[in-house]
Amino acid sequence: MNIVNTLTLRHLKQNKRRTLVTIIGVIISVAMVTAVSTLVFSFADLMIRQTIADTGEWHVQYQDVTKEQLAAIQGDDATKTVAITRDLGYASLEGGQNPNKPYLFIKEYDALGFAQFQVELSKGRLPHTDKEVVISESVATNAKVKYDIGDRLTLRIGERFEQGSDHPLDQSEPLRRGEDTLNETLQHIKIKDFTVVGFIKRPAWETAVTPSYTVISYVDDHIIGGNDRVDASVVLQRVHLFLFAHAEELAEKNQIETVQYNNDLLHYYGLSSSGASSSMMFSLSAILMAVIMIGSVALIYNAFAISVAERSRHLGMLASVGATKRQKRNSVLFEGFVIGLICIPIGILCGLAGIGITFGFMNGMIEEALWTDEKLRLIVTPLSLLSACLVSMLTIFVSAYLPAIQASKVSAMDAIRQTTDIKLTAKAVKTSKFIRRFFGIEAEIGLKNLKRNRRRYHAIVFSLVISIVLFLTVSFFTEGMTQSLELSQEGVDYDIEVSYSNGQRIDDRLMQSIVSLDSVTEYNVIHEDDEDRANASTYLHLKSTEPMKTQQEIEEMHETNLNVYNVYQSRKNEEQQILLMSVFSYGFIVLISAISIANIFNTISTGAALRKREFAMLKSVGMTPKGFAKMMNYESVFYGVKSLLFGLPVSFIVMVLIYRAFANKFSYGFTLPWMSILSVIVAVFVIVGSAMVYSGAKVKKENIIDALKQENI
Repeated sequence: MNIVNTLTLRHLKQNKRRTLVTIIGVIISVAMVTAVSTLVFSFADLMIRQTIADTGEWHVQYQDVTKEQLAAIQGDDATKTVAITRDLGYASLEGGQNPNKPYLFIKEYDALGFAQFQVELSKGRLPHTDKEVVISESVATNAKVKYDIGDRLTLRIGERFEQGSDHPLDQSEPLRRGEDTLNETLQHIKIKDFTVVGFIKRPAWETAVTPSYTVISYVDDHIIGGNDRVDASVVLQRVHLFLFAHAEELAEKNQIETVQYNNDLLHYYGLSSSGASSSMMFSLSAILMAVIMIGSVALIYNAFAISVAERSRHLGMLASVGATKRQKRNSVLFEGFVIGLICIPIGILCGLAGIGITFGFMNGMIEEALWTDEKLRLIVTPLSLLSACLVSMLTIFVSAYLPAIQASKVSAMDAIRQTTDIKLTAKAVKTSKFIRRFFGIEAEIGLKNLKRNRRRYHAIVFSLVISIVLFLTVSFFTEGMTQSLELSQEGVDYDIEVSYSNGQRIDDRLMQSIVSLDSVTEYNVIHEDDEDRANASTYLHLKSTEPMKTQQEIEEMHETNLNVYNVYQSRKNEEQQILLMSVFSYGFIVLISAISIANIFNTISTGAALRKREFAMLKSVGMTPKGFAKMMNYESVFYGVKSLLFGLPVSFIVMVLIYRAFANKFSYGFTLPWMSILSVIVAVFVIVGSAMVYSGAKVKKENIIDALKQENI
């Protein structure tokens, strides 16, 4: 290690307080970067698992392939696994008591398909041949049709066709029903015999909209005949942007006509068939990273700038004994390297620990907000750690580079005499007579000091402005979200809304059955056309002590075309989403504010230490301890007022932009968040005042003679 680097390390050790504050600020910055990158990967993992639960684990699906085409797909280098699936069609469910689901939908999977499509067995075993089936347990619980293991079924399986149409209907198409009869029929009938060998939990794809219950049989490549066709659902070795081109090339080469992609799943890998990711999550993470970097660079830069100011005499002495500009610049960059070497590993560990603890507290809320049984897991990947390291190193380098350039330009004579720190004319430090007349000489001295030390002054104000704008912006946005929720629920004083999808009137018999349920406390009937109530799109609004139970009881009545909208559940879901967003947003603000506060304390306390001789001179010419305290207090006031003069208008502008965005959908008056503004004003003066009191207390203990003789801090 060269002598300049050795002296830099010695300087860091001698100035333990400033070094520690800088390290804390950088650790928090690295922790934020790590937390955001980990949150992105963890949230993507959550959505990937949820999508796999809903649609199965596959990336590319080749449809209607022959046995020879299947062999080509299985032998492709990009293929990891291939699940064979086939939709046989629909069969009427005899004795079913749910008129909205009159069919069984028969699918076939091979052994791998059962795993990839997450078929969950509840009783018995999975099929081993194409003569065996497992049945969704919702057939018994919802349709009230009971099967037992060992039962033999003879099913007439066909395709659904709407009357007058020659295009078959698939699972995404709801039941075509008139007022009394079905407007669809089963055609192309084939008869197959099966034996029931087990029962499965209701699959995710069997929703309330689908017209059927799920029955699954078995298929593999040994069963497929010459003219038989199946679907091949492929899991790839690697998920990358070129998978689309590769799949199309493979299909063209083997004359496969139809290729589909699991776009919902690929979306969370950051891919889309257009070649660009449309994921809002990744865009948001990029914005957060940019904000963190800008804020961190601005705040950490100040720490290195202060280091250069402190070391100006030291750097000048090095120059006087032959240190080059490059050596002086590298001295500051080496300081940044040492700080990074310490802070990046600690910051990464702190970020992982912090986000892990947050996940533990937030998982219950996430389940309710996103309506998912999956939980957020802490996902640590080489890419997330590498991105955190690179962003952190870039932040520290940019923060240290400009001060390093300034350090290289310090001449030996100017640095030793310390004439570069303050170069002002009398006009530049001129203050208003109003200040001295109303606040006294102490206020004037304090204000002149701020004018003389503009860099330090601007750094403190900038740190405070960042915190003010972030806090007020998120506060206003959260209040706007809450208000929009209240407006969307305005006039909605019920928990459940019941109506017919085909617009028919709810008859008195059904209405009486619903309002007589135990949990219903109040009800109201709304007719859209009051002039002809016999034919009136009726709405039955219910208040309930247990809305979820009430919804279930109404759905179990199995009334055709009856819609049950749970307003209570929707409202609670939106409230949970707002709360979830608020927790993460305010957590982000707390971290940024922590850097700001650490930086403010560092700047003010270091500035006070550099002014020991100035303070000693003031005391030597008669400034009393009371006058000294007043001067420090006035400096705090000036810092706070200046930051509020900049921070509040910028915040108001952002608030207006947010308000206009909300006004596109909701109409309400613009109201400032007065409590948040008051909290910010108090917090600003508390932070600055505390830093000044801390610094002043240390300076008060100094002996005047020793301080006047002191050459460094």
